[in-house]
Amino acid sequence: MTAIAMTPLAHWLETTASADLGPARYWYEAACPRTQRWLRLPRTVLAEQLAVQLMQRLEIQGLPLLEGKMFGLLIAANDQGDRFVLQAFSGSLQGKAEWPGWVPPIPGRERTRLQEELTLLELQEIRTALQDNQQHPIRAELKTAEQVWQNRLDQLKAEQQQRRLQRQQDREQAIAQLTGEALAHRLWEIEQAGADDGFARSRLKQARRQELAALQAQVAELEAEWLRLRRRRRAISQALQTAMHQSATLRSFDGVEQAIASLGRLPTGTGDCCLPKLLHWAGVAGLTPLSIAEFWWGPPLSDRQAGQFYGPCRDRCQPILGHLLAGLPPSSDEPLELPILYEDADLLAIIKPAGLLSVPGTRGLQQASAIQLLRQQFPDLPTYCVVHRLDQATSGILLVARNRPTQVALFEQFRRRQVHKVYEALLEGQPDCTAGTIDLPLRPDWTRRPYQLVDRDRGRPALTYYRCIDQTGDRCRMELEPITGRTHQLRVHMAHPEGLGQPILGDDLYGQSSDRLYLHARSIRFRHPSQLDWIQLTTDTPF
Repeated sequence: MTAIAMTPLAHWLETTASADLGPARYWYEAACPRTQRWLRLPRTVLAEQLAVQLMQRLEIQGLPLLEGKMFGLLIAANDQGDRFVLQAFSGSLQGKAEWPGWVPPIPGRERTRLQEELTLLELQEIRTALQDNQQHPIRAELKTAEQVWQNRLDQLKAEQQQRRLQRQQDREQAIAQLTGEALAHRLWEIEQAGADDGFARSRLKQARRQELAALQAQVAELEAEWLRLRRRRRAISQALQTAMHQSATLRSFDGVEQAIASLGRLPTGTGDCCLPKLLHWAGVAGLTPLSIAEFWWGPPLSDRQAGQFYGPCRDRCQPILGHLLAGLPPSSDEPLELPILYEDADLLAIIKPAGLLSVPGTRGLQQASAIQLLRQQFPDLPTYCVVHRLDQATSGILLVARNRPTQVALFEQFRRRQVHKVYEALLEGQPDCTAGTIDLPLRPDWTRRPYQLVDRDRGRPALTYYRCIDQTGDRCRMELEPITGRTHQLRVHMAHPEGLGQPILGDDLYGQSSDRLYLHARSIRFRHPSQLDWIQLTTDTPF
């Protein structure tokens, strides 16, 4: 059995005044995929203090990190109440996946080690072949030849343009000075000269096609080979990912072991982060987790800064968190029931908590969503009930249709911007303006999904009204009215320098992470699809 590196908590308390966990600074939370109970694991004051100690040790050791990475530690207890600390790093450290004193990788990867090595070798060969393909001399030869012929065509075009102007002058002069057969003959000569120019242009284009044909055929072969190499690279990468996800297993605290592949279509690298390593090995050791902390160390990457704490990554860790925490005492004795703000035969209005998906994930993930939980409360809820969505990190009012006509009618109101929504947010700082309008077009950042970026040329219109309703210390409480409904619209408009330049508190994409994203859908106004009267729904802001 693999030895699990864990240290008694007492060994970490030399510079820490108390062994008390302290209050929670952040919650890792998800619903159990089997019971739908809401499970939570805190990042406490003590965990952060121990993480600072770990940062100091990393600083003293001076490990050269060419790339920054996540580090983490977990405080856990055994059945006798003894507390231990487990520590982990994401991926590998200086090319090694296992280091003394750190938890090992998720089990099962050793069964695909040979396939991984062979795949990496072939990927390197493909990478070299792709580079050679793009740098093949034939490509440059064709490009040069095309430019030479284009220059000849441009020169001929300029010469013929001058002759065309001259023919026009000759035509006008002949009409003014000649008559009868003399005029007809002269006009025929002018037209014949124009036809000769057309034939010359056609002959030059034909000569170009003939000379370039051989080079173009060779480049076409290179393009076909380039496409074949790319397809091969994708195929072997996907095959390796599938094999790794089928062989690697994650253990929950109720003793259930599942292959990563069975948890959904997850991206490459799932299971390599600190969070799954720590929770998996704590479960294997029979420990109960008490608190966890993860931080970035090394050179910065995008929004990741050294020494800053972060929550679970949304693509690899959050989707499997429910399984990893399964078996822990739930935050309540009953499966999570969503608060119902409004209910009639046509529609429901619920209050979605922060951290819960609005609808099931697109990749078959075993991750709870508001619609899934709502179907436990209302089994007759149709499959076409979704009307709109809130970001996973955003809390607030969510409308759900109970029949097709209601869904279609509400869809149309959203499309025509007849639904009036008001959000409330806490900003990290004090903006210069206390009220106004932000008009910044948005589009997805395709290289860094799910980020959105401002693009005045290709972005879709995005308009937000804002008003400061309270200022306390360095915080500003904003009332936000999105006129359009773009993804992350309010978050980008608050954080962007051309917007307010102050991120929403807890925004782990466009600002700094905290215990939650301080953005709440506070009220919504719409026309009831069947009763036709206007409905205004409002809920308290939970912060």
